[in-house]
Amino acid sequence: DFTSAYNAVVAGECDLAVLPLENSSAGEVGAVTDLLFSGPLYVNRVYDLTVTHDLLTLPGVRIDEIKRVISHPQALGQCADYIRERGFETVEYSNTARAAEKVAELGDRSTAAIASEEAANIYGLEIAARAINGEANNTTRFAVLSSARNVPSGNRSDLRFILTFTVRNEAGSLARAIDVIGKHGYNMLSLRSRPMKELLWQYYFYVEAEGNIDTEKGADMIAALAEYCDDLRVVGSYIKDN
Repeated sequence: DFTSAYNAVVAGECDLAVLPLENSSAGEVGAVTDLLFSGPLYVNRVYDLTVTHDLLTLPGVRIDEIKRVISHPQALGQCADYIRERGFETVEYSNTARAAEKVAELGDRSTAAIASEEAANIYGLEIAARAINGEANNTTRFAVLSSARNVPSGNRSDLRFILTFTVRNEAGSLARAIDVIGKHGYNMLSLRSRPMKELLWQYYFYVEAEGNIDTEKGADMIAALAEYCDDLRVVGSYIKDN
């Protein structure tokens, strides 16, 4: 699962973890956003990947035999229209590949998995229906995380960065924080709030913005944000993929 992959890098068992940030139809992957806020790793690369979900069954199974599908919640959400039209029961699983493995292990003709063609080949399943995700251009943004923060070299114009922070419990703190980012010339691309699990009805914020934060201007912005924000962290910088 996402936390295990993240923690494997924290523990030094792996050099990198590649985790999904958001999907074009299902939205943000909140569990990963929470790891970015609470954990020590840095985002050093972000890239887009077109994702196609297939319906995988035991060999010889017809679609009308299927009663339930198992997969990761994101995949189930991306295929919600197809699932609803056929009245399938849904079962959440840790990831799509493990869901395919589970179908192979169960040997139950009424249970299918939503996963990739590669997973079908690995676990000896058949593809009963291809590309069942609701949007043809279904795309997921993935982040590459490591324990060291990579600072892009040179005066580049295609840099982006990610910040997470909380704001002080004072009227207008969030508005002032957002204003600071704009006044320093950074174009904010995304602003999201997430609940803090340990503090009821309190939230942290996730920001992606264009520009090089590793400059004197960026340092000035961070200093100005510190007047209104707590738990302020530069999660990483990355070069925008073309």
